[in-house]
Amino acid sequence: YSVWDMIFLPDGRALAFGHQDLLLSGDGGKTWERKRFGQPFKALAVDSTGTVHTRRLMSTFTLRPGAKEWAETSEMPLDAYVFFRPARPGVWVGARQDSGVDVLAVQGANFEVMQGGLADKRITALGIAGDGAVFAGFDEGLMVSRDDGLTWQSVGVPGE
Repeated sequence: YSVWDMIFLPDGRALAFGHQDLLLSGDGGKTWERKRFGQPFKALAVDSTGTVHTRRLMSTFTLRPGAKEWAETSEMPLDAYVFFRPARPGVWVGARQDSGVDVLAVQGANFEVMQGGLADKRITALGIAGDGAVFAGFDEGLMVSRDDGLTWQSVGVPGE
């Protein structure tokens, strides 16, 4: 199986995904089970309820929290998060699959949007620095927020 990226969720679930397979852990990565879709990977996202969505070449599947079986659906919700990173205890950052970044508070099994930003940008990468700064990459560059997404500044590269 190939692994291109991983997502860890606040409820202890973890996802590792690649070309055709998805590995799922319910215990923070201690044990894993493999789901073979038989279709090449197109996208993976998690929505605010913790439901996992995966788009394959010809189908889209969802796995709700606590469910054992994947259900086939028509499409992934546009507000689902394709990048999902912990910022600090109880606070996560997600990049929506359509555009924008949300700072999220964990509310039980769900997430509540604390702050949204970059609504006009399609995010291609998301990272959290050691000091909690949120970095969002996109086709036209890199931006940073050092105040939980309230304001965003372009990252300058000297000599560019």
